[in-house]
Amino acid sequence: WSRREGGRDPFTGKRFTKLYIRNYGVEPATLRIEVATTPAYPQAAGIPLTAIAIVVLFLTYIALRLALPQAAAIGLATYKSEIAQPLFMILLAFGATALIAFHFIPYNTFGEDIKMLKTSGITLIMILAIVQAIWAASTSIAEEIDGRTALTVLSKPLTRRDFIIGKFFGISWTVLLLFLLLALVLVIAVAYKPIHEARESSNEDPNWQECYG
Repeated sequence: WSRREGGRDPFTGKRFTKLYIRNYGVEPATLRIEVATTPAYPQAAGIPLTAIAIVVLFLTYIALRLALPQAAAIGLATYKSEIAQPLFMILLAFGATALIAFHFIPYNTFGEDIKMLKTSGITLIMILAIVQAIWAASTSIAEEIDGRTALTVLSKPLTRRDFIIGKFFGISWTVLLLFLLLALVLVIAVAYKPIHEARESSNEDPNWQECYG
């Protein structure tokens, strides 16, 4: 007996103390019983993992603020500057539009459309994140040197190491924000894909387990 959604549970309602097995063959038989327990909904295991990831992210930021306050201040200023750039919004809009378009593309993969959607979406997100990282890294420090902002900052009690580390963290936070926003769009597109396919084929709407990406 395998526990699954919609399956019949033969052990419901009573407590069994004995189990009788009948051998219909003529040869002696060996009976082996293996018991393995799993959650009723394994998809729910992602909830605590997501909560832990969010807590770790905030604790990392707090630890950075306490350990390297000057670098964290530079990183926060860089982060705010980069997300205000037109390129960030262009990449975000293009990525979200492309991910939504991927949802309606017929892949003709004989039941592997969701896998292709996830692969294509993740690849696109990584490419856009790389573009954002390269652009931010190549222009952030160069613009401050040309505008002599870096000289003003370095004239204060701030080491070059903290300045570079702060720039690195600021660009990393920008890329992380882009990745998270596009990943949210991808999760919604993947979750709606089974519903779209079911309605296109005039089938019943799938349950939430089938929509779990």
